Amino acid sequence: MEIHGMIEMVREVVITPGVDPQVGTWQPDGRCCVGARLAYALGLKSGSYLEGIDEWARQMGGNRAQVLLMLKSAGAGNDPTGGDEWPAPPQVVWDNLSQVERLPQLAGQDLSAMNLSGADLTDADLRGADLSSANLTGANLAGANLTGANLTGANLRDADLRRASLTGTNLTGANLTGTGYRQQQMG
Repeated sequence: MEIHGMIEMVREVVITPGVDPQVGTWQPDGRCCVGARLAYALGLKSGSYLEGIDEWARQMGGNRAQVLLMLKSAGAGNDPTGGDEWPAPPQVVWDNLSQVERLPQLAGQDLSAMNLSGADLTDADLRGADLSSANLTGANLAGANLTGANLTGANLRDADLRRASLTGTNLTGANLTGTGYRQQQMG
């Protein structure tokens, strides 16, 4: 399905009153966050907010980082999946999203402090992206182009960095536990 169709398909589920950004799993009374509502609308049994965002991204042919950028630019704030209320009401965010025709490119984008834990970013073009303080715990970055990216203070614990291009990447203060990064550099 095209991106515009996927945005419209979930519009009513997301703009229905009662969004509670503090509740990250589907609740039968509908008092939960946007991601959990997406999970429910897309038929995911767990109703987890991150799984909802990931499934919606997958169905649009993208990844979580692209969806978070779309939501952010539409008025959902710097951390669209966080526990804070969005600066703009969900109706306004979705009205803005209805103008989107394609998923955003990730190269050079501000993804700082975003929750990308467990995200599938395989082969993603993240050249020059700001991922400082991002949560990339367990993320799949295999084959990703991180050339010149800023990963200062990012949590990459157990992230898959196989075949990732890290030339000129700032990893100052990044948690690389379980990534095998040091072994790759030495071997």
